[in-house]
Amino acid sequence: MKRGGIDDLVLPGGALAYAGYYLYSVKEFPLEAQFTGLGLSGLLLVLCLIFAFGVVRQISRGEFEFRPGTKLASDGVLNRQRVLLFLTTAIGILFVFQAFGFAALLFFQVLCCTLILGVTLKRAMVSAVSCTLVGYLFFKIAIGVRFPEPYILTLLGVN
Repeated sequence: MKRGGIDDLVLPGGALAYAGYYLYSVKEFPLEAQFTGLGLSGLLLVLCLIFAFGVVRQISRGEFEFRPGTKLASDGVLNRQRVLLFLTTAIGILFVFQAFGFAALLFFQVLCCTLILGVTLKRAMVSAVSCTLVGYLFFKIAIGVRFPEPYILTLLGVN
């Protein structure tokens, strides 16, 4: 029997926080991007509700532990460093988005997260490039979202 723990709530909580942030941030975007945001956020909400029902079922059966398990709160220094590095990266992205732009930061975020998880550099690079290309093709090409121009390009004289 697989026991659930409070560690299992991290990803759904992060997904809901991201969905809320995305909905808040697309107010100035074109209508298509707003509808896409509503659709994606709605999908995340449905998935999190399905997960929540499973957690409630585990709680009712006594299979859920309300304390950190080995996934997040292990005594290993490497695990604590990974959690700290992930949180620093995720929060840092929010502060430098306007300076570097969507594509560069998506690449950096995926690269850092996959390396934090222990993936080899080659696989991390493939994941980061793939996600960046898919994100760029979807947001910039398919639905025509106009992200703000990165400040770094202006400073370098590219624009």
